Amino acid sequence: MRKTLVLSLILILAFFSCENSSQKEMPVLELSDLVSDTLYLEKSPLTKELGYDFSYFEGDKEAQVLKTFIAETLYEYSFPEGRLLRTQKYESEGPDGIGAFVQAFFIEEDVIWFISNLELIKADLFGKVLQRRELPEAEESRQSANYSTRMGANMYRDGATLLIPDVPFVLNETVIQYEDWILKYDTDFSTYSYLSFTWPKEYQGLLNDANFSRYRNSYSPDTKEMLISLPASDSLLVIGKGGNFKVFAGVSEPMNFLKGEVTQEGEWIVFNSNNNTSQYGGIFWAEQEEVYLRMVEVIRDTEQNRDDGLFPLTKMVVLDKSLVKIGEVIMPFATGGFNTPSGFYLWVGYPKSEDQVGYVRLDFSKFRD
Repeated sequence: MRKTLVLSLILILAFFSCENSSQKEMPVLELSDLVSDTLYLEKSPLTKELGYDFSYFEGDKEAQVLKTFIAETLYEYSFPEGRLLRTQKYESEGPDGIGAFVQAFFIEEDVIWFISNLELIKADLFGKVLQRRELPEAEESRQSANYSTRMGANMYRDGATLLIPDVPFVLNETVIQYEDWILKYDTDFSTYSYLSFTWPKEYQGLLNDANFSRYRNSYSPDTKEMLISLPASDSLLVIGKGGNFKVFAGVSEPMNFLKGEVTQEGEWIVFNSNNNTSQYGGIFWAEQEEVYLRMVEVIRDTEQNRDDGLFPLTKMVVLDKSLVKIGEVIMPFATGGFNTPSGFYLWVGYPKSEDQVGYVRLDFSKFRD
């Protein structure tokens, strides 16, 4: 009997030892530990910021180019040299007008798609509009559709289908009941359907706050899975062929979600978000490295947080292609990036000068050692 008790105690201690060891083995690295190269793109004097919404293409004579769209203008860069090759401005009005405010864009090899005022516009890369199509208007429960690729929401293509996010400005009691948040638009036949999901019940306590109304998304053409990063959820929502499910993609530190206030100022209702809140951000698929990256603002760098003795902390959660968390990265700030055949590049601002924007290529091999 005594031997049995001793053996049981040993097994229990071994179990807890292995569990603690497993927890300790989850690596937490600095961003500098992952940097393998830096790309610099020259910035036009007329461009305030380049951002990270770049698409990679192979051009004529094995040339490699990066393309993005900013403020009515298409930019093309040589890769990896980073030279600005050309710009193409698009008209706001007229036969080739794309509207005064473009809510979304998606660049392909020979064309670019725009969304402006519920209109899907197909144009070439030299300023000419080729087609115009009306997108479905909002249902009563949605109130007002916002097809957008801003703030970390992204448009994707799957065959003939464009996957277009509809991102709420502010969740309220009516809008939170809506489910058809990703429009699946067939560009061959102009038909459509939806990828649907529901906001978790805890968001009932976070209504009327823009911080907790915007979702971010990522898509894998191989698995046909759309990942949704909700701002106050440790888990990612995965929409796949087998239905919707959740996977853990949170940080080791506690998150403090702080709701803002709604005030009446004359005839206007003003939504005042709390800038001191924790928040989950963008989710990105690093294609060559086969990892997902999720940005997290654990403690924002605000005067109030510093007065409260809270040191700023931003992290990036790393998940493998099976959606298993494999580590965390301490970041200088929340950011995003883009894919190339050379690897995934992350926007890091201006390491050298205001005339060149820096992007670092990341090496995730240390998470697999």
